[in-house]
Amino acid sequence: MERSTFNQLSLSQYVFIIYKTQIGIGVLTLPRDVAEQAGTDGWISIVIGWAVSVALSILIVKIMEKHPEDTLYDLLPKIFGKWMGKGLSLLWVLYSLFAASTVFFVTLHIIEVWVLPGAKAYQLTILFMIPILMIVQHGLKAIGRTADFVYLATIWMPLILIFSLQEHVEWLNLLPLMKEGWKPVFGAVKSTALSFLGFEMAFLLYPFLKNKKAAVKGIVIANSLSLLIYFIATLFSFVRFSPEQVKQFVWPTLVLLKPIQFPFLERLEITFLSFYLFVLFMTVIPYFYMALFGTMKITGKQDHRPLMWGIALSGIILMLFVEPLSTEVNQLQKWFGNVGILYAFLFPPFLWLMDRIVTRTKMGSMK
Repeated sequence: MERSTFNQLSLSQYVFIIYKTQIGIGVLTLPRDVAEQAGTDGWISIVIGWAVSVALSILIVKIMEKHPEDTLYDLLPKIFGKWMGKGLSLLWVLYSLFAASTVFFVTLHIIEVWVLPGAKAYQLTILFMIPILMIVQHGLKAIGRTADFVYLATIWMPLILIFSLQEHVEWLNLLPLMKEGWKPVFGAVKSTALSFLGFEMAFLLYPFLKNKKAAVKGIVIANSLSLLIYFIATLFSFVRFSPEQVKQFVWPTLVLLKPIQFPFLERLEITFLSFYLFVLFMTVIPYFYMALFGTMKITGKQDHRPLMWGIALSGIILMLFVEPLSTEVNQLQKWFGNVGILYAFLFPPFLWLMDRIVTRTKMGSMK
């Protein structure tokens, strides 16, 4: 898991890892989340959330540009000292593991509800763990190649939503703009936080990027691709359903797919979800790897596989006794959103400030 020529990432791999980390469960739930607070003006909240994410993404890259060979786990001890740095690194390991677990549990629940209602959680856990572990154990290069593959294999999926507009479409649902003013719109920006989480992966990916000069461009492209997908899913939900209907659906994007039928295919949402598993896995995998990489840095060990298998076995044992319920999954997503705001939205400005203070202190002591 050390930095090496083998683990170097191309620009496309860097972009698609961040992009695919972002668009996991958010695509399925964001229309409802923003509609609950801002109604059909929620699309404006998404654009504002994108702007905030881009600004923070660029800030992360600017921090890492000053330490081009360091990941976040190398940087924290340099800024905060050995023990406090390791403590913060441990918190980031726990955050990454929590993020991976949250998306994994949501994935289990969605598949149980929509595709395999008779399946047991532990059975699905074993099946889903196999491809995840196969990719993670081969390191960052394998993750980058998988991200490229998943992008190409699922590029058709947003286009399918166009067929949901064949009937009962009401574009006037979007008017008038700013029905309740700016307050609900800004209030809904927080709801977009969960959907744009993933740009903080730049803390890990930057040192491995071959062309570091393109890091800012790459992360802006990744965020913009996510914005495009969120915008399509949300806009189509708002014109296809009434504002009150959108609020009632747990996964509005999947409901959009239910009326679509082709002569050669029924239950399109099941086919859609089968392919969407690749996207959900590509949210789990980078976070899982980030947790393992951080553990390696803290402990000084080079082989992450024993811990990887230990976490996988623990997850399978847990699922023998736990069946994720809708209320529990929704609560888990809310917790993840709140924790994500702290780590991805508030921590980068704090780290940037501390880095500047430490740099100026060192320069002052050298004079």
